[in-house]
Amino acid sequence: MEKKKVKKPVTGKQIAAMAGIILILAMYIIAFVSSLFASEVANTLMMAAIACTFIVPVMLYAFLLVGKSLKPSKSPLIDNIIFDIGDVLVEIPWDEHCRACGATDDQMERVFPSDFFQAIWRRSDLGLCSLEELKQGLINHFPDDAEMLEKFMDGVADTLVPYPYAMSWIRGLKNAGYNIYILSNWSDWLYDTFEKKGYWEFLKYTDGAVFSQQVHEAKPDAVIYERILKTYDLDPHRTLYLDDRTDNIEAGAAFGLNTITFTNYEDAKEKMNSLGIKW
Repeated sequence: MEKKKVKKPVTGKQIAAMAGIILILAMYIIAFVSSLFASEVANTLMMAAIACTFIVPVMLYAFLLVGKSLKPSKSPLIDNIIFDIGDVLVEIPWDEHCRACGATDDQMERVFPSDFFQAIWRRSDLGLCSLEELKQGLINHFPDDAEMLEKFMDGVADTLVPYPYAMSWIRGLKNAGYNIYILSNWSDWLYDTFEKKGYWEFLKYTDGAVFSQQVHEAKPDAVIYERILKTYDLDPHRTLYLDDRTDNIEAGAAFGLNTITFTNYEDAKEKMNSLGIKW
C-alpha cells in the first residue's frame, strides 16, 4: 500500500509569522505614503514602524514560547506509533454476537476455536476468500450448525464499531508530532463495510497503513512486519507497536519494536505516558 500524502494544516506558528510580517509591512507603507506630505504624522509613523521592526518579533517569540510550554513535549524515545485495529481502535464483540445468534456452549467450544474456522477466517484476512466463500465454506464444514453460522455471518460486520476514543486518540497523537501507522489483519468485505459506514475517518490522521488483505500477508508472520518497516522506512527502536494479541506483540518485538499489549485505553495511555508520549 502506497504511503498517503496528508495535507498538513497551517500551524499557529505560521499564522503568527505571517501576521507579524503583514503588520510591519503595513506600518512601513503607511509611513512612506505619509512622508510624501512631510508631516509630523509621517515622522511618528516612521518611528512606530522602526519600533515595530524590533518589538513585533520579540512579541511573536514570546508568544511561541508560551504556546510551546502549553503543548505536551514529544517523547525523546518514540517517533512512530503503529496501531492494530481490532479490539484496539475498533470494538469486536465476538462472544456477544455469537450468543445473540443462538450459539450454544458446545458450539462456542467446538466451532469457533476449531482449526478449520481459524484457517478459513485467516484466508479471508489474506484476501483469498470472499464473504460468500467464507460463509459457504463454514456451512459446508459444519452442516449441523448452519442456521447459527448463517446468522453469525450475516450480522458480524454490523457489530464492529470504532471505540469512542479512537478518533481523538489518533488525532491527538498526530497533532503532538508523532507519525501514525496501521498494521491490521482485515478482510476485504469488512474493509468495504467500514468504508461505506464512514468508519475509516480516523485514517486521515495516519501516515500509512498495511492491511493484510491488500498485501496477502498477515500477522503474526514476520514478513508483514518487515513490510511496514521497509515501506515507511521506520526505525524499530524508535517505533511503538500496540496490539491486543500476545503472538502479534511477540512477533513485533522480534524486530526490535517497542511494544504495548493492549488491554484497554486507560492502561495503554498510562504506559505510553511512561515513555514520554502525551497528547
